[in-house]
Amino acid sequence: MRAWCTISIPKYLEFWTALKESLQRHTLVMAVVKANGYGLGSVPLAQAAEAAGLVDWFGVATVDEAIELRENQIQRPILILSEPDPDEIDRALSHTLHFVSYTPDFLTELGGRATALGTVANVHLKIDTGMNRLGCDPSEAAVIVARILDNPSLKLTGIMTHLACADIPEHPLNNHQIHQFKTVTDSLNLPQDVIRHAANSAGTHFFPTAHFDMVRVGIDSYASIVTLHARVIRVHPITAGESVSYGGSHIASKATQIATVSIGYADGVPRSFSGEVLIHGHRCPVISPVCMDLMMVDIGDLPVAIGDTFTLIGTDASDSISLQEYADSSHRITYESLTGLGRRITRKVALTCTT
Repeated sequence: MRAWCTISIPKYLEFWTALKESLQRHTLVMAVVKANGYGLGSVPLAQAAEAAGLVDWFGVATVDEAIELRENQIQRPILILSEPDPDEIDRALSHTLHFVSYTPDFLTELGGRATALGTVANVHLKIDTGMNRLGCDPSEAAVIVARILDNPSLKLTGIMTHLACADIPEHPLNNHQIHQFKTVTDSLNLPQDVIRHAANSAGTHFFPTAHFDMVRVGIDSYASIVTLHARVIRVHPITAGESVSYGGSHIASKATQIATVSIGYADGVPRSFSGEVLIHGHRCPVISPVCMDLMMVDIGDLPVAIGDTFTLIGTDASDSISLQEYADSSHRITYESLTGLGRRITRKVALTCTT
């Protein structure tokens, strides 16, 4: 195995257990498993969370992502987080999925297809309170809600918004968005069973006033459950003045050893990676630029052999590299670092705790 990551199911379940204990008893929990569980595998994670009874909803980005969960026996409600193409409505309705909507045209199409199929489409109205990405204008919410409630083929299941700056707690847009969402939804005289939700991971952590009836948590559930590793495939000495990697940009200042490692930017490690990796409990610097399939590491005089394992994320002996540190060294955010893991990275689902 050239490069692999491990995904710890026990740590994933520990996260949801701790989160539920931190919330008000009535607050529902949505596990956001879009983008194949942020690159780690949506199916085994969703199956584990549902079997443990730790989440109430799942959130995905596409109809295909939702259907994959349904085809793997996921029974909890699944919300498609943006309006799908109208051509996908029938498939979504046949799998009892929930729709996010914010445009009258899509609601017309959705209601028409639900009527034709003799079913009812569940809708979460999205209000744009400041993200300026998706959602109806707050001034339009009352008219759209009335339109949904008046259509027997549509059911208003939820009403939502998305916080743009929740990971910057001091940003004034946070309180503005929360206040606006509360003000608008309070004015709508919603049925009691309509779920209000606004908080993403950061919103859940920093803004209890944004919890409303449900929180939508993604990145926080993945941060501590993943490790990333690759094999050493060559070890050789170089002398002072020799260059390493493309462009000859790295010049050795002294005699040292170079380990060539079987992971590269085609696997998701950025070409410009500038951090350290672990081997035998020691930190060693990666030499930039990283190659497509390989990277080189300055291992000094460490006794490293072909077949040994480097750790890019995780623990080796008494030292650890967190997902956040790896992301910082990659000049990326944590979301990009996970979703950018390539197809050649073997995903190993760990059913018992590992380091």
